[in-house]
Amino acid sequence: MLIQFDYGPAYTARSISYSQRPNWKALVIATQVPTSWADDAYGENMRLNPPIGQLEASDDGHAWRGLCSLPAIGQQHDSWTQQTISFPATTARFFRLNLKGWGYNDRVKDSDLLLAAVVLRNEARVDHWESKSGNVVDFSNPDLTPAYQGNETIDPAHVVDLTHQLGADGKLTWDAPPGRWTVLRLGHTPTGVRTKHGRPETMGLECDKLSATAARVQFENYVGVLLREIRRAPGAKLAGINIDSAEHGSQNWTSDFEMQFEKRRGYSLRRFLPVMMGRIVGSREQSEKLLFDVRRTIADLMSDAYFGTFQQLCHAAGMTSMAQAPGIATCLPSDNIQAKGRTDIPMGEFWMTQKDGTIDCKEAASAAHVYGLRVAAAEAFTGSGADVQPAMMKPFADAALALGINRFVVLASIHQPWDDRKPGVTEDRFYLPYQRHNTWWEESAGFWNTLGRSSHLLQQGRAVVDVLYHLGNDTPLKIATSRLRPAPPAGYDYDVMGDEVFLARTRVEDGRIVLPDGMSYRLLILAGGQRMSLAAARHLKTLVTAGAVVLALNKPLESPSLGDGTRGDEEVRQIADELWGSGPSAVAGEKKTGAGRVVWGRSPANILAELKIGRDFALAEARRGASVLFAHRATADKDIYFLANHGPHGEKITAAFRVMGRVPEFWDPETGAITRATDWQIVGESTQVKISLEASASLFVIFREKSSSKQGVEPAKPAVLIRELPVVKTLKGPWQVRFTPGWGAPEKIEMPTLQSWTEAADPGVRAYSGSAVYTHDFDLAASAKNERVWLDLGDVAVVASVNINGHSLGTVWKAPYAVDITDALQPGRNQLEVRATNLWSNRLIYDSGLPEAERKTWVTWNPYRPTDTAPPSGLIGPVLLRSTVSQQ
Repeated sequence: MLIQFDYGPAYTARSISYSQRPNWKALVIATQVPTSWADDAYGENMRLNPPIGQLEASDDGHAWRGLCSLPAIGQQHDSWTQQTISFPATTARFFRLNLKGWGYNDRVKDSDLLLAAVVLRNEARVDHWESKSGNVVDFSNPDLTPAYQGNETIDPAHVVDLTHQLGADGKLTWDAPPGRWTVLRLGHTPTGVRTKHGRPETMGLECDKLSATAARVQFENYVGVLLREIRRAPGAKLAGINIDSAEHGSQNWTSDFEMQFEKRRGYSLRRFLPVMMGRIVGSREQSEKLLFDVRRTIADLMSDAYFGTFQQLCHAAGMTSMAQAPGIATCLPSDNIQAKGRTDIPMGEFWMTQKDGTIDCKEAASAAHVYGLRVAAAEAFTGSGADVQPAMMKPFADAALALGINRFVVLASIHQPWDDRKPGVTEDRFYLPYQRHNTWWEESAGFWNTLGRSSHLLQQGRAVVDVLYHLGNDTPLKIATSRLRPAPPAGYDYDVMGDEVFLARTRVEDGRIVLPDGMSYRLLILAGGQRMSLAAARHLKTLVTAGAVVLALNKPLESPSLGDGTRGDEEVRQIADELWGSGPSAVAGEKKTGAGRVVWGRSPANILAELKIGRDFALAEARRGASVLFAHRATADKDIYFLANHGPHGEKITAAFRVMGRVPEFWDPETGAITRATDWQIVGESTQVKISLEASASLFVIFREKSSSKQGVEPAKPAVLIRELPVVKTLKGPWQVRFTPGWGAPEKIEMPTLQSWTEAADPGVRAYSGSAVYTHDFDLAASAKNERVWLDLGDVAVVASVNINGHSLGTVWKAPYAVDITDALQPGRNQLEVRATNLWSNRLIYDSGLPEAERKTWVTWNPYRPTDTAPPSGLIGPVLLRSTVSQQ
């Protein structure tokens, strides 16, 4: 598609602006999962949409030359749809938009390109000024603004402030000096964004996120109302508040922004205000630095005026603040680490589509570590389907724990005002059906206890982290925008920080970067690009001189801030020459300064190995393709390792831990059982332990008891998986099955062989949702000495509770659905009772095709249709007895 402009006389163009119906979802800083650090990896639900075409020029209408690509516009959390692309001054008669290859718009499900407000300008503009000035938030891309000069730019000395000559009626009275003047009238208005979620009486306009006054008004009229009501009850107390993720769109001004800017940046914004509208004042470099300072001020205000004010008000009221500061989908050009540092409990978020966790969780954990906070929380299991159940949730929880999360804030527990309407109040895909009418509610304690034990252990001591990334000071400051180059090394953990932590909290002791709260790191990585603030450059020199080892992807070339003054760039380059050596750096090298050194062109793993810092955790022996996640914390007297099998198969591994001189113990978060490892040995600088991990199983390996031994002193017990144990008996039918009356199935049936309820001849059984009790008697000879007998239920959909001879043996809620029944067995006849529970989906599917009066379920929202296939349900088997010792 071609859109051509014929200007007649030659026309000089320098920029083009256009509005486009956004595609879903381009470079929005939203959910990035830590699975790939490749250059083209933007994370889950994020992609680089192809450009919509290019701008071309011609002198004769036949021979065309390209001027610039026209990037696609991605959907944001606001309605901003305009962007400006700059290019060197080009004079021609003809210009055209050569639109092609824009692809499918997944957001609106069509292939149409909707384009509007195309303006080809003679005036120079800052490239992508809309995002650089905080009107909208996107990835920080390299500056493509041409080096405009002379009358292409605005001399700041020629900017005249006419504010005092504007009358109350809005009319400007000004005796303009001779010349051609452009008059800009700049003002600010509310964004008009309304709260997305809440009860009708609490909905309204979003709070100004850059104003402490606005934050206090919000606190007083929301939290204050609750506090006053709660304090009416003697002894009642509100523990704290939780602020959800910011999803309000961007904001780049507040009533005292100009004053705050001058206070924080050290110079007046007034003469440079045209830059916030895309004009180039002074030079390209000055304008870019001004916009950096604008973004930095926005980020500082959101951290201090909003989250900081809430934290102060909470403390004054005897409460704590927990916040997704600012949240997984960054709307403002925020500093996510700094904002989370203005909370008592920094919080991330993960969805049930993100099995490997989210960078947002990693940022919350990093913020907790670098600001000396014990707890890092996460909004958990968001985006759950109606068919969710504990076995599905476990891998997602494990990924969050491995990323440093140690508190789960479940989204959400739904209020159920009725006991005669089931499932009751239901919500769409954003909410976990965590409520008392859920079929598996009564059987879910084992899952929640597992998370509770894991969270408790991972709140002990401090995280053990070897690598600390400095992400620079530009905003939005997130791991996603930094893209973490070079990539984190396998087997080591990492944290991230911006200038605030770097300047105020880091120092060097014995070659390690240490923080006031006890965290320490062996390697500092500079990942903030080629620009470094003057204060950061000075502090970097101090750290290196004191003994820090620093890996740098780039040698700093300049300061990003206009506030660093005319000599800021010169001093940054001078410090860089001292630390890197003068002139351009070779592809790889290092330079010592004082007791430390700066290294470039090498991998983090290579440098750590050179420092004799081996992997904190590694698989010394494992099946190819095995995926085991880890986290490590340490107290004064023990090392705590969390391991999670992140794959669908059981794994037998030899794990290497960077600990020596202590005996490994296994702490099972599912049962609470503690056992000593027997098959372990010291190899090199690590302790290697043989471990078996069932599918989606987690385990704590804890080193606390000191030992001079080089290996386990007890007889080694081989690592074994349940379904590798020999079968001593198959429990065949018939099975007596009792269903709960009133839900469509017969009260009692006999199953000759086990099968899914969905395969039954009776339609009431096929459509049944809830629990059914299976009973079966079997004979078994007396157990041999030291023999352990396991009941393997085979396939279960979705949870099952086991009772043998009147002894309750608990609930199994994930594969291998097995339980040790040794202590409940008796010689001869044994009575087995299994209570199996499925999901609501079977009955909801069936009821969706019935008139309302005939339905047995009641919901506010049913995701199912009559044509949907009901999932397998009940005890499917085969049911086997397995033994650690073969019977004679």
